[in-house]
Amino acid sequence: MVLLYCKRASRVALLASAAAVFFLFFLLHHILFPAVASPERLKDAADTVDHCDTPRNNTKPRIPNIVHQIWKNNNLSTYPLTASSGSWEWRFEKTNYTIKLWTEADIVNLVKTSYPWFQSTYESYRYDIQRADVARLMVVHHEGGIYADLDAYPSDDTSADTIACLQALGYQAILSPTSEDRGISNHFFMAERGSEFLLWALHEAKKRATSLSGRFMLPYVAVFWSTGPMMVTAVMNEYAWLYNQAAEIKSMAVLKDSFLHSFVHHAAGRSWHGSDGRVLNYIADHFHDIFLPALIVVAAVATALIVVRRWRRFRPRVYNAVRSSQV
Repeated sequence: MVLLYCKRASRVALLASAAAVFFLFFLLHHILFPAVASPERLKDAADTVDHCDTPRNNTKPRIPNIVHQIWKNNNLSTYPLTASSGSWEWRFEKTNYTIKLWTEADIVNLVKTSYPWFQSTYESYRYDIQRADVARLMVVHHEGGIYADLDAYPSDDTSADTIACLQALGYQAILSPTSEDRGISNHFFMAERGSEFLLWALHEAKKRATSLSGRFMLPYVAVFWSTGPMMVTAVMNEYAWLYNQAAEIKSMAVLKDSFLHSFVHHAAGRSWHGSDGRVLNYIADHFHDIFLPALIVVAAVATALIVVRRWRRFRPRVYNAVRSSQV
């Protein structure tokens, strides 16, 4: 009976430890990230665009009519979801846009010919998504235009008009927000050719590759910090500070989340995520209704077991002390 109790106690303690580990990484993702990403900081760094009816100037758009997408090869049937390339072609090619699919071989050639200073970093990445993250920065920096993930779809026939309006606003780059407008996402964005901001982001990615990213325990966290939204958001803040983006006329803009959804639908396939990323995102999506109560229960049970075990070890001492005082 005692052995069975000890085994059960060990299992509960193990579960409590596992829950604590996942909870800590959840905090890293959802509490530490807002430390560098918040709606207030983004407003200081860039204009917020929540609609687009009339361009702010009549000059030729700085952002060309090219929609860039990236996949391993030309066979989009291997993509886990229905790739959005067909939707972009159907809705945009008739309005004089070019839809360009870059393959892994194309990216490798681009790195070698146009970004040789980044080649060693590109080849050193442990995860494919890290290469995909920097590749999208490179193709837009190299040619200018619009980048859209294969799980980002134009919402309807008005999407082309909205995007054309955004291109004519005169910004060097227009970026997408993460949920609740807290930071910068990289699933959809647009920029002029040779954008200083995108070049800054590439240099920051190279710097982080030689820093601490390899020491993170979970791949999801390493990617998020080294090439993903946390890196891009940090670059936005640094770039804004350096070039005084608090000025009246800013060169950068961030779309309002609700406005973005009106013309681009993001299916968020998360095809690159390993088991750690899927678990962390599931926890994030169901934290308040499932995991917070479960964590409280597990923590309470674990605390009770610890108290009971310590009391059983301490009780003989109390008993002996009482007997000694009575003698």
